[in-house]
Amino acid sequence: MAAVVSGYVYVGGGDTGPMAGAEVGRRVAMDSGGPPWLVVVHTLDRVHVTRWPGRLFRVAAVAPADADVRESLRRANEGFAPSAGHSRAHAVDVLAELSPGVLFGPAGEEVARVADAAAALTPAAVGRLAPACTDAGRAAYAAAWDRWLVDQPNPGPYLGSDHAATLLIPGAGRVGSPIGHGFLAVHAAVRASALTRGGAAAFTADRRDEDGEDEDTEERGTRLAPAWSAAADALLGAAMVLGAPDLLEPAEAALLTAPWRLLTGGAR
Repeated sequence: MAAVVSGYVYVGGGDTGPMAGAEVGRRVAMDSGGPPWLVVVHTLDRVHVTRWPGRLFRVAAVAPADADVRESLRRANEGFAPSAGHSRAHAVDVLAELSPGVLFGPAGEEVARVADAAAALTPAAVGRLAPACTDAGRAAYAAAWDRWLVDQPNPGPYLGSDHAATLLIPGAGRVGSPIGHGFLAVHAAVRASALTRGGAAAFTADRRDEDGEDEDTEERGTRLAPAWSAAADALLGAAMVLGAPDLLEPAEAALLTAPWRLLTGGAR
């Protein structure tokens, strides 16, 4: 690398890589002088959250002392355009640990609360959430997406589509959603809870089309069962209200937070 690169590394729960035991003030380095490399994301809005909970670190890449490793790293990075938003590194100094909620916008800590609830979801909680998730609530969630899209650089291809199950629209603008990768974090946490606590009942059986062939729109046996899917929708709606309240009318906000209030005992 031609210059020191600073940025961010998100470490999802269960990660066993070198950053799993990172501590502020320490240096983390790969054991080998080649790939896999550490990936440093340059700005917060480009940090992907595919597992929750996790830890977020601000880091500075360290140039390798070994000339061969430096050359290998240079080649690994030379194909990236400036717009890529990330770089590979052999070692990083851990400068600070941040609350992952900062990834989800100005009200990100509220979104993080919803993601925490998703990560702790149980079949009993699903039983409370699912019946409270309504088609009207899904419509309100979709309407909030359309309002957000209007202010994005490239809304045209996406406006008016059905956004009732949308988690991210990276083509519309840089941040991809009203709360960054918050919807992805919530949904990933629901799926993790379904796997760890819901068992086979949390997922649908293999699906077949009218000709008896396996459907290829999603891997067989990985689709959330209706109750768990409804619970996910309910938590996505709560994340929308708490993370981007300006996108909803008061009645819509009340509708979308009704399942959340059931889960939290009335607290918003």
